Amino acid sequence: MQAWALYDFANTIFSMNVLTMYFAQWIVLDRGMESLWYSGAYSLSMAFVALTLPVLGTMSDAGGGRMRYLLVFTIACVAATAALGPISANLPARTGALVALGVFVVANYAFQGGLVFYNALLPALAPPERIGLVSGFGVCLGYAGAVAGLLVALPFVERALLPESLGAGRAAAFLPTALAFALFAVPIFLIVKDAKRRSPRPSIRAALAEVREGLTDVRRYPGVRTFLIANFLLVDAISTAIIYMAVYAQVVMGMGDRAKIPLFIVSTSSAAVGSLLAGRACDRWGARRAFTFVFAGWTVTLLLLSVTKALWLFWVLGSAVGIFLGGAWTVSRPLLAQLVPAESHGRFFGLYALADKSASIVGPLVWGIIVWVLRDHPVERYRVALAALALFVASGWIVFRLVPDPSKRATAPQEAVP
Repeated sequence: MQAWALYDFANTIFSMNVLTMYFAQWIVLDRGMESLWYSGAYSLSMAFVALTLPVLGTMSDAGGGRMRYLLVFTIACVAATAALGPISANLPARTGALVALGVFVVANYAFQGGLVFYNALLPALAPPERIGLVSGFGVCLGYAGAVAGLLVALPFVERALLPESLGAGRAAAFLPTALAFALFAVPIFLIVKDAKRRSPRPSIRAALAEVREGLTDVRRYPGVRTFLIANFLLVDAISTAIIYMAVYAQVVMGMGDRAKIPLFIVSTSSAAVGSLLAGRACDRWGARRAFTFVFAGWTVTLLLLSVTKALWLFWVLGSAVGIFLGGAWTVSRPLLAQLVPAESHGRFFGLYALADKSASIVGPLVWGIIVWVLRDHPVERYRVALAALALFVASGWIVFRLVPDPSKRATAPQEAVP
């Protein structure tokens, strides 16, 4: 369990330093590109994930090899992340930014894709009555990784510890991020054992057919389709908030990197606490009830963030975001695992990735379009974009009310779904 959870520590270093803190700011603020460029690159990587990972997840269900897939995706993410700094330093400004966006597509595709196989390992590592606690422990350790990642990258960004050819300024964060991700990912590959192969690995055509069958088969498991739709709307907001919060903090609240790093450390520490609390709530009161509080918390917090002008309240709300962020990742995995049979976890976690990554296509594009359309209002356009995310979450909350409580029934398929 510890080795599995340590991978959360490793990959959240990438999530914090690349997705949240440095890459968007480097593209939008340092290189002067419109937010729509970054939104497009992020959404493109998510589209690739949505199109390919359900098939690969299905193949891993029958033929095993989840650890092998995870290793390949991890290596690809580490290599692409390490390349971001040298590319930005050794090409003209706009050209370097465009090429870096292309490399970022690869890095983010590999990062997001690896999560599918990582998540699918969870049900085999924890008994049903402790799955929420184990999931929460992984998420908690992940947020510790986010804090560690910020502290590792900061000296390289501020003190120019690297040669300029490997990245300067915010771009200097990418190489140490890649190395830290690789280092802390090693234990899972040395300790965690893959499931035994249940049958010959299917062909891509056969896997595609099974995915199509799975999309139809979703109707046989009460609440799965409704859960995926509700989670789609929630993740739409979460993913977009994560990748643009550093830009929002600087443009709207006037915070420089020196002020943002303590803010993110506090919010990340809150996320660690939130993940543990959510894991306990999930095991004690059920995943469905715990997820209801997550929807409510995100809706209220995003609305307040979009209107506040007080820096102290922004800090308080940043901590609240952290708590509900940890809760969202902690509770969603056990809830899906309870809604579907154990022998199909890889396939349904692939569909979960399809819904999540499709959401991550829509949200950033909506944000980018709003910011572009309202470009004559430099500050207020970001407030409007953030308020739009609150509407996504509120819509998901309404849909989620239709999901049945899996703790009160078996996961056997049925002929009809409410």
